[in-house]
Amino acid sequence: MLMNVSEIMSLRDKYSELKGSRVLITGISPSWGLDIAIAFAEYNCNLVLQIPDPSPETDTILQMISEITPNISAYHDPITDSEKSIRFAQKAIQIYGGIETVINLIPINLYHIETSVTLDGIESLLYAPIQVACHITQVAANRMGLTWSNGSILNVLRLPKPNTKTESTLVGIARSALTSMTKAEAYDWSEHGIRINAVAPQNNYIERSSIMGDCLHTEPDLAKIATYLASHKGKNLSGYVLSYKDRESIQ
Repeated sequence: MLMNVSEIMSLRDKYSELKGSRVLITGISPSWGLDIAIAFAEYNCNLVLQIPDPSPETDTILQMISEITPNISAYHDPITDSEKSIRFAQKAIQIYGGIETVINLIPINLYHIETSVTLDGIESLLYAPIQVACHITQVAANRMGLTWSNGSILNVLRLPKPNTKTESTLVGIARSALTSMTKAEAYDWSEHGIRINAVAPQNNYIERSSIMGDCLHTEPDLAKIATYLASHKGKNLSGYVLSYKDRESIQ
């Protein structure tokens, strides 16, 4: 039976099966990803963190995580296109000899899209990051299937709160693209027991999330959902897109 998001948020369960598992998190930034990484570090997971834009702030994040678990590998490899994302995913999976959980934080810059002067430019800026996440999903799912690992993959759209009608439209398009990718990949890998889910900003025209009727509001909420989905309790959830509401700045 599916639980709603509020019920999951109220859980105080500990997922002992996550201890020592191998986790890849991509797209970590100074303002996004810390709570998720800490949530898995607290289970002494073997972490592979992709930080595309290193800075003193991200160095601080790494220091905080390393104080919780020594099992951490950080990389700054660019994953800006299909070839680079596939190459990095293959490398990341080999670091600890396999993978059980993947979380892709997918950045989309609405300002760059809105100021693009061509339709091709808009499509590239909007769909390319989702395609990168799709390639990482496929590489990771393939490895999980080969090793009989009933893993969890969660793709999360990183978007600022839309301030204009145009931005709201772009958010809706991005959410639709992620939804299509999530459902297709979840179906393709379901026979291997691999769960693929997503989180996207709430669609202004849909009040209820497509899974369980309420929304995530903070990154700690997202971290809790990520660990739940990675645990045995989330083994029957796949192909869902949860809603994230009113995140002011997640770039």
